[in-house]
Amino acid sequence: MVAAVGRAASLPALLRVLLSAAMHRDVLLLLLVAVSTPAALASAYSLVPRALEEAKPLLARWEGSSLLLLPPGAGAQGCTTVHLAFARVEAGGRALEAPVLLVDAGGFQGITGCRAAGEAPLSLGSLLAGMLGARPGSRLTLCMGGGCRSYLVSCIHGGGGLYAASIVLAAGAWSSLAGEEYRLCSVPGQQPVLEGLEAALSEYARILAYLVAAVYLPIAYMACRRAVQSLEGDIETLYSMGVPLQEARLALALALSLLGLLMSAYGVLLGVFAMHAALYTLRLFGAPAPLQPVPSPGGLVSLAGVFTAEAVAAAVAAVQRGG
Repeated sequence: MVAAVGRAASLPALLRVLLSAAMHRDVLLLLLVAVSTPAALASAYSLVPRALEEAKPLLARWEGSSLLLLPPGAGAQGCTTVHLAFARVEAGGRALEAPVLLVDAGGFQGITGCRAAGEAPLSLGSLLAGMLGARPGSRLTLCMGGGCRSYLVSCIHGGGGLYAASIVLAAGAWSSLAGEEYRLCSVPGQQPVLEGLEAALSEYARILAYLVAAVYLPIAYMACRRAVQSLEGDIETLYSMGVPLQEARLALALALSLLGLLMSAYGVLLGVFAMHAALYTLRLFGAPAPLQPVPSPGGLVSLAGVFTAEAVAAAVAAVQRGG
């Protein structure tokens, strides 16, 4: 291969020679670890907001899942601040432990949609109501933090969604136990409050891509250094045949950059495949994951561009250091 190149060899000819030589070394394996792996990780995570977007109609149609608990600061319309605690719920001689969401009276009516009857109204999940034998108008007692308080069941909420059907939403705060703060949001039909979360996840995906690229940059550099070392014999042979050393180094940098581009694209596609394979596996085990998130072409190109830039920078630095 190298013997076919002479003093007047063109840059494309040098590229072909060095690419062919790289195929017979461990260069592709090195770039697979240093470039394709981080690209696949970032690509797989970038599909999370796409999957969330695809799940919107499903969540909007799923009875009982119209209440979403989000971290503090998340959500806007249809959200109110609540505090999550666990309490002992007693009614009609029966008792059980359940999560309780504490909210003020205004937030209670806005979230549940039912009128807050009495000084201490409460909305009981349908699953808990069945276990306790409670119905609207019943009274029950919540005990937590060393104290107990009587509540009037104003309404029953939830249905098919196990989480929504197994929580208690109570108006009024407890001075002895505030619980962890969250944002409780209702999903209004086909316009769920997931839009804010989707935007945040998209931003996190972009940040993650740059972070992973930065973390893997030293690894990519070491991989390119190892590739340069494995091709040093070919560079010396080209030099002995009359090819200027600078041209040989330039061809080597271009060859490694081209391979980095190919491995970046491969890694991005591998991440998409891995995410779809994971969702398919979940469906095989009966998990409700009927999602097939399709990445945007612009997103794929951006991810490939980030890791290609990383590979090119590492290749150029490695060739210069090797010289």
